Amino acid sequence: MLNLKNLVDYKDEILKAEIFSYFALYKKIKAGGGPNKVNQAEIFENLKNITDFDTKKYLEDMTKDIKINILEKDLKAWNNFLENPREWRKRTDIVYLLQVLYGISESLNSGIDKGSPNKEAKVEPKDKKWISNAFGGYKKEIIYLSNSPYEIKYLIENIENKFNMIDFNNISFENYYNFRNALYSLFSNLLSDDRYPINDITLWDQAYMSTSMFKASLANYILTNDQINSLPERTSVKWRILGIQYDKLGLAEKGFKPAHIDWYRNISKEIDDEIKKILELKYPIGNEVYRDETGIYFIVGEDLGKDLEDNKSNLAILKDDLKEIKEEILQIFEKKSLDEFYPAIFLTKASRGLMNLTYLLESARENFLKADWSKKESDIRLENSESERAKGICQICKQRLVFESDKRDEDKNVCETCYKEKTKGRVDKWVENTADKTIWTAELKDKNDRLALVVMKFELMDWLNGDLLSSMLIRKEDFFTKNSVIMSLINKYKELSDTGLNLLVKEIKNNNYKDIIEKFIDLFDEGIQEILKDILDGLKKLSTVLTQDKDELKSTFWESIDLILSSINKNKNDWINALQEFANGEEIKFKNNKITNFQKFKENQDFVNFIKLSFAFGFTMMQIYNVLFERSIGDRWEKFIYKALGDWDEQNKKPLKNKIDFENRKINWEKLDEKDIDFLATILLQFLLRKNPSPARIRRIWESTQEFFKEIEEKLLDVANIPNSRRIRLYWEWKNEDINYEGEAVYNNLEFWIEKKKCYLITYDPELIEKKLKGENKELTLKLENDETVNLKLQDAKTEYYKPYMSIIDPTPISWQFIIPAEYVQNLIKNTQTLYDEYFKYVYGKLPLHIGVIIQDYKQPLYVGINALRKIRRDVKGREKLWEKIEVKDFKKIFNDKLKEEKTEEKENQDKNNSNNPKEYYSLYFGDLSNEDYKFYISPKDDKEYLLKSIDKLQADEKIKYIPNTFDFEFLDTSIRRNDIYYEESENCKRKADLKVNRPYNIEKHFNTFEKFKEAFKEGSSSSKLHNIINIFYEKASAEEELDDGTKKFLASVIINTLEPEKSEKVKTFIQNWLGFEDKDLTHQEIEKSISKEKIKMFIDMFEFWHKALKEV
Repeated sequence: MLNLKNLVDYKDEILKAEIFSYFALYKKIKAGGGPNKVNQAEIFENLKNITDFDTKKYLEDMTKDIKINILEKDLKAWNNFLENPREWRKRTDIVYLLQVLYGISESLNSGIDKGSPNKEAKVEPKDKKWISNAFGGYKKEIIYLSNSPYEIKYLIENIENKFNMIDFNNISFENYYNFRNALYSLFSNLLSDDRYPINDITLWDQAYMSTSMFKASLANYILTNDQINSLPERTSVKWRILGIQYDKLGLAEKGFKPAHIDWYRNISKEIDDEIKKILELKYPIGNEVYRDETGIYFIVGEDLGKDLEDNKSNLAILKDDLKEIKEEILQIFEKKSLDEFYPAIFLTKASRGLMNLTYLLESARENFLKADWSKKESDIRLENSESERAKGICQICKQRLVFESDKRDEDKNVCETCYKEKTKGRVDKWVENTADKTIWTAELKDKNDRLALVVMKFELMDWLNGDLLSSMLIRKEDFFTKNSVIMSLINKYKELSDTGLNLLVKEIKNNNYKDIIEKFIDLFDEGIQEILKDILDGLKKLSTVLTQDKDELKSTFWESIDLILSSINKNKNDWINALQEFANGEEIKFKNNKITNFQKFKENQDFVNFIKLSFAFGFTMMQIYNVLFERSIGDRWEKFIYKALGDWDEQNKKPLKNKIDFENRKINWEKLDEKDIDFLATILLQFLLRKNPSPARIRRIWESTQEFFKEIEEKLLDVANIPNSRRIRLYWEWKNEDINYEGEAVYNNLEFWIEKKKCYLITYDPELIEKKLKGENKELTLKLENDETVNLKLQDAKTEYYKPYMSIIDPTPISWQFIIPAEYVQNLIKNTQTLYDEYFKYVYGKLPLHIGVIIQDYKQPLYVGINALRKIRRDVKGREKLWEKIEVKDFKKIFNDKLKEEKTEEKENQDKNNSNNPKEYYSLYFGDLSNEDYKFYISPKDDKEYLLKSIDKLQADEKIKYIPNTFDFEFLDTSIRRNDIYYEESENCKRKADLKVNRPYNIEKHFNTFEKFKEAFKEGSSSSKLHNIINIFYEKASAEEELDDGTKKFLASVIINTLEPEKSEKVKTFIQNWLGFEDKDLTHQEIEKSISKEKIKMFIDMFEFWHKALKEV
């Protein structure tokens, strides 16, 4: 049972502990030397005076008098928490609860996140350290290089100031978030580690995720206990993801006008922010870890959820003890959505990582149908009014009634609530800042009255679930040599299980164990290597461990001994008895994990080696357990490993646990056969070498893609090459005139909005703007809705700049949807690809960007286009069908073009350290390879091993699998045309409509051809030729039979005689590019050989794109 009263009573104490936990890594801010040099910056000598203060003394002075009361126990913020936080593993006293919970969280997050990169592989140049995104691309230099010492000093002082403003007896929303934002400003611009390739990890990444996990586990502890009885075991702490899910894309589809869409977009953000306050502060159960078009997600403790009995779902629900929290969430939706929509609330099953977030994301559409409508008022009878009879249902909310009195010229069939909140309310907000994005479709139309509704979408799911992280490395190794080492070690464990302690006796005689163990431990971080080295390479540390009560390695030593003994069902007495054989008749005095007379035996080589070997075997086994269980328990990999070992009961859908037991963290080595050993060695080495899906890394992945979309939004006018002249709006001000009218007005085909003594032209009219700029005059007589008129003079108009685009949804990690004038689509696609190459060039083919464009007349209802836009997102269930094969020589040509966008910092990093080649870490590909550098399991969904190589080592005659960047389009000349947007979930997921089966197109391969089409036919003379040939192409493309030789001859003649390429170099170049023989002369025979139905359909698509949709040819 969960005690919610405890959570409420100790709310401020949880938040106090959270706030202090951010300082656990504060020493990493130093810009100078010392033991921690990750943010060393030589550029400013006086910078060191600012950052290199004694952080330990600083924190002690700040916290020494502060206590944190948890379950009626006062825990000292300094002595029991922040002082020596690395010592948490040694703690046994309950006063160290906070330190232990934080240590568990930080060590798990950091250990999986950083892994064990080569200690020599430092980010270069050393005096110009920089931060990368999650995919290896340059992001920014550390703040000590980009900002002045004065600014740095301000940031550090601001953290202290915001901290001092917090009233720890009543922590307010404002002070809490101000403090976190102050930390973020500094921490997010500093490295957590300067080894390559983990320079994507900022200090904020490490601090925020460690603290969020700590906060969730502390809240979980308080909910499940009434007093502190014991400290939690490291392996027992798990987390869930709590999702508040609702369909933000579906809300956008309700909008008839931009103002309606804008309302839904803003109200979704307000809802998410209110939920965030509830779950992070009022009921502090965790922190936000993800937000997108499906909802908002938080990391919480294991005990908050109750697993659903359906094994297929991998989901859970909030326990009934937390219904008060659920009620408050539903009340937010009731109030903010005007009782219009509600969420589904689910959790994932418990795990030790964040990989299971995708369980919620992948089931989002299904979960939307399970929304909790318990607070919904359901009475919508048409007779539901005492004053008048209802006339129908509102066309926006589709829930409230519309009465005769509600009907207006500009908003027919819209209820009073939707008009007040979503039309008039949004216009009022627009008037407050008219220089921002427009909310008027007439301002978004292009010269041909067309709008372009655009969706940009990443296929991100296989990154968020961790699968494709197996195609990136944390360190480079000779895979097969290291694999052999691990297999040898596992075979030793198996032999040990069969022979017991006799194996240790045998091993110390031939002394061949040390080489294998050292080669294995070399795969781990320096700290792990030093522990082994301390014990194996000398007597001093071993003597201290065996004879003293306190030593930092003592607990690790005996845990290792216990582990090796438990694996063979022995205990310490058995071990001492075996050791006694080497004591030359002298009795070993053993008590309380001490050999008190060890000094008598230290010159006895066999005696000492037996102890060292026992420790070495146990210590290496501990590392294997940590790697295997920490990085797979509670996730899809756990089930995959059970199945791969033949340890799964298929009938009852549960593990047999004969060979491996995740729950009890044990491997029965004696039951492994040769195939099992090979599999375990492979999966262990994969987990050690790949970039692992830690909570922080998953967060960085989606932050990287979201930052990409946000940069496009911030620079959209430049990305789409929308000129300043297109940003001009005319408006008139009335100071003395007695005009109190507010609302729409029209003049011919021009629309105006009048409010607060201002009249805005809300239709883009380049001719009228040009006349104004030239100083010409014109009389405009506006007709108002009340049939009155207003006269305007063009010479009295003023000009202002606005942003001619509109967001349908805010940028999320997965997608962004927006509207721009259609004529700028070409620029948008080209320049978006350039920005993509800057961000993601090293993972091209593994992180595909899909761009879908819907083009429609600006007078068409927006909901029609938005509905079509949702379809053209290409949300397919079978994502594996998106992968296609490409010859390496063709792929390298594309890839090398993208490398032209390499930044100076990326090049210097490689030039100064040959081992820092990003392609060897990020650009690994799999497919039909003749040999390999690595052999990994990419996804637990299939049991196939994939051969992988870096791009530089791929051979020209090999083929790899990749997903290209794609674009698709549809021109909605009629509303029914949106039904043509349907993707066949077969190979490559192309469109199903016969004439459109080439869509979507590969941007890198085909968009250049599209552009050459425009260049060839944009002039009038060429355009007429185009119309002469298109009807023939439609006929041949629609025919059931394939093109025979006679038809090909005929089409070749038509192309040459109609398009006359000999008269136009642009037409000639286009034909060669379109038919794929740029390196050959354009002849009748070459056209015959190259023409096909696929090429004809592509020609038709180019015609529809440039002529029908955009009217450019």
